[in-house]
Amino acid sequence: MKHVLLVGGSRHLAPVLKKLGCQITLLIPTNKLKRALEVDVYDKVIALPKETDYDHWLTIVSSLHQLNPIESIAFFNEPMEPLAAFIAEKLALPGHTRQVIELTHDKKKMRAYLAEKGLDDTPSRLIPVSDMSGAEEFCRQTGYPVIVKPLNGRGSMAVSKVLGANELASAIEKVNQSGSDTVLMERFLEGNEWSVECFSEHGQHKLIAITEKFKDLNNIETGHCLPAELSSEKEAEIKAFVFQCLDAIGLKNGPSHTELFTTPEGPRIVETHARLAGDRIPDLVKYLTDVDLEALWVEQTCGKEVLSRVPELRSSLHQTCASIRYYTPVIEAIFNQVKGVETIEQDEHVKHVEVLQTPGFKFGGIQDSFDRGASVVAVGKTCRDAVDKAQKSLDSLVWEFES
Repeated sequence: MKHVLLVGGSRHLAPVLKKLGCQITLLIPTNKLKRALEVDVYDKVIALPKETDYDHWLTIVSSLHQLNPIESIAFFNEPMEPLAAFIAEKLALPGHTRQVIELTHDKKKMRAYLAEKGLDDTPSRLIPVSDMSGAEEFCRQTGYPVIVKPLNGRGSMAVSKVLGANELASAIEKVNQSGSDTVLMERFLEGNEWSVECFSEHGQHKLIAITEKFKDLNNIETGHCLPAELSSEKEAEIKAFVFQCLDAIGLKNGPSHTELFTTPEGPRIVETHARLAGDRIPDLVKYLTDVDLEALWVEQTCGKEVLSRVPELRSSLHQTCASIRYYTPVIEAIFNQVKGVETIEQDEHVKHVEVLQTPGFKFGGIQDSFDRGASVVAVGKTCRDAVDKAQKSLDSLVWEFES
């Protein structure tokens, strides 16, 4: 029975590990323990306060490793990736290197590293939230518009497109309010935005799909559709660029999710992650192919070769597309209920409907992805058809609020 160290837990993937016949030791901060134990699949549990330094974690894991050798390390939880990579390196276990995790977590370091490799020329700068003059200087040098965001934010939280000097202070204050003391400023990239879903094995990469991204005027993602309808030339250009970036940072195994713009000067990266995409993008792939990317990820973590089973979605080859659309009520009010979900679910083209907030939630405009109200996944003959079907279903929902 293979002994796997699961760092950070995963309530829906841990049972997959167990079904593969693995012995699982869970390594988790105590503040996350209660939820992790909602699934009863662990053979051992190591829980320490979240403030515990890496060397202390390593000492305990090393003792276990001597008594019961760990053969594989699994981490499906992005915030725990740095600790997992540290332990993997120290115990010589297979897994992402610390460099891969550092570069995928720190957008500024990633840009600097890719610039050294000739793969990025996007002007960017890290500035303390208190350094308004430094921010103004960057804008003068780069020109507007610029992107202002936290260094390690997620879910579009506190991300602003600044069109002029009169908007700069409020954008920086938004970063400050998010809890970050550092602002990442970047030149705004002109062009279409995409995400690129890949899977790697022993350094060989496979392009799963290019996803078209939709955003509102506040830079909040309102939906996705895949496979994106692109010319074969544009698709090849994006694929080659992403593979070069993955090779440069040293990502050799597992899924990756890369966001980029196709600009007049060519593809330019926004960020990349050593994980599957969020926003149900793996589900879109599953609806079109019946392939569970999460299950393949778990299998590879256990030492199995899976790349031959990873699907490749291309608009030129597939007769069906899948889309997810989000809706957020534009109102300041306390949410009561939504009507019409059951009706939508009867539509053969609708694959999933989810109300994302519970009664009592106060809507007050959308500031980030966590403010969304509902989502619908639908399939169609083309991306536009799938998007329209999902949007039509969303628009049919009836929202009720407390008076």
